[in-house]
Formats: sequence, C-alpha cells, structure tokens
Amino acid sequence: MIFSVQRDVSKDPLTLSQVAELLEIPRQQILKTKLPLIDEPRFYYGDVMSLREEITTKDSDPLIDEHLGSGCTQYGLEFFQANRKRLGKIRMIAIYHDSINAAVDGYFVPHKGFVSGVGTPHLVLKDFEGKEIWLDGLLCGYGGEGPRGSYSLLKECGFSDEVARVVEYAPIVKVLQDEDGNVDVITRSGIETGNDQNKGIYLTDSGVLHSKSRKPEDIDRFLPHPKEAEVHIGEGERFKTLLIRDESGREMWIEASKIIADCDIEWHPLSIKQAKKTLISELNRFGFELDKGQKQTLFDIIDTKLSVKSLSRPEKLFDWMDAIIEKRKRQ
Repeated sequence: MIFSVQRDVSKDPLTLSQVAELLEIPRQQILKTKLPLIDEPRFYYGDVMSLREEITTKDSDPLIDEHLGSGCTQYGLEFFQANRKRLGKIRMIAIYHDSINAAVDGYFVPHKGFVSGVGTPHLVLKDFEGKEIWLDGLLCGYGGEGPRGSYSLLKECGFSDEVARVVEYAPIVKVLQDEDGNVDVITRSGIETGNDQNKGIYLTDSGVLHSKSRKPEDIDRFLPHPKEAEVHIGEGERFKTLLIRDESGREMWIEASKIIADCDIEWHPLSIKQAKKTLISELNRFGFELDKGQKQTLFDIIDTKLSVKSLSRPEKLFDWMDAIIEKRKRQ
C-alpha cells in the first residue's frame, strides 16, 4: 500500500427501511419512538435518515442447519421444527432467494461445502434475546417449493396469511416484529447470482468477505458504506490495485484492468495521466473525495513509482504512439 484515505460513514443517508433492517425494528416503531442511535431523524424526500454511530456488524452464535448447502426444503423445515423451542418470541425473519445476499447481510460462516468457501443460509430466524437459527432450502421470490416452505414456517410462527404470502414476490424479505406484536414487512432486491452461484464473493484466508463482481448495482449492494480506500502500486510495475473496504471488513478490489487497459508495455506518460484520471474517478464513485493536497500527494507517488523507463515494446509501436502524442500537443 502506498496511499490510503478514509471517509466518515456515520452520516451516510439511510432510508427508513434501511434503518429498520439495521436495528431490526418495525418502521412504525421507529417513527413513534426516540431511539438513541438516531440523530433526530432527518428526512429528505420524506424517507431518509442517518445513524449517529457507525453501522455495527452482527455478532451471534447461531444454530445452523446441519444440511446447510443441500438446498432441501424438507430438511430445512424439519430442522426448524426440531429446534423451534430453542427460540423465544420471534423478532426477525430474513429470507433470501440468492443466499449470497445473506452473506452480504452478515450471515455467513466458513464452509468447505460451498465453492466460495462461504456457508450461507436461505432463511434466518432471530428472537428478542438474539438467538438465531439458520436454515437452508426455504426461499422467496418465486412460486415453488422453497417459498412454500417459507410460507409454512411463517404460518407456524404465528404470522398472518397476508404476511406469509409476501415470500412469493420479492428476492429478499424481512419480517420484523416488536414486543407488542406489531409486524412490518420489508422487501427489496439484492445481488442476482444467475449461473454464477457465488457471484465472485468468497472468503479470503484471513476470513474477510471479498467480491470480484464488477456490476455497479452489485458493488452498491456489497459495499453500500465504503469507509477506507487503499492504493497499491508495485515498485517499478504497472498500476496494481485499488482496494475498497467497509466498516465490517468486507473488501472489493478494483483491478489494474479496471483502472487502465492492460498491455504488455512499460508505462507511457499518456497512460500515467489516464491512470490518475481514472483512479480519481473511481475514488469519487465510492465517495472518497480527495482535497487538493491529497491529490497532489497521490500523483507525486504515482509519478515516482511509475517513472517512464526504456520501453520494451516494439520500436514501431513506440514511434507510432509518440507521433500521436505529438499531434495532440499541437492541436
């Protein structure tokens, strides 16, 4: 690493639904109760607020379905019925069509049975004491066996038919309940895996959740609140990597080919200039706005690390590119 920058995520705007998910409290309770984490709920367009403190990661010791990874609805229901009495009154049920979104929400464990190394449930139950059960094979977002299993579980937990049927219509469903029995249902989209079962999301050797996805919508869902950016440049080598990290430790690497087209030549002044421009654009895209001094520091380091040396490319290509640069200078 040769350069790093941080940003304050504690004032990132959040929708009312996002706050409800983070605090696992029905939206109607948030609106009528002054909560210590909420800084005088500030509304923009009627539905946005910010948390005073940084978003925290989940810390639990869940009871995990022994068949996690099987995708079997019947196994999931049987495990729930065998262990239901271990939970008290249900506070939250989270259901995922693509289980990798459970990992993005913090529900994952290292698991050799998954290609990604990330063991994820399709359904999570949590009671008011914080105890959790993770189940597989109970899904949402379509009409089929998995959502029918989720519907059956919600009914067994005492939720109404109207609430239970929501599982057919959204790829992520969160059912929230307060102590008084008031129920709220939040639905949203998530990362769609398609044929890529883990969407390039995996665990590093150090246990950090990492993503290789390059789709803007996936990036926003994987790292909605980026906190730290690191620039990595190898000694005398090409521009290597931009690393983005959030407060929970999740990481995303923007590879060299994302910053500038890969090629088998040493650095040229025009390439260095383009790398700087694209790098600043990428940092801005993640909310890292460098001041004038920070930009100059970064650019000075890049100029030093990527100093132009004798070019190893063919001489004709060298002459051709220089001719283009000279022509642009004269324009």
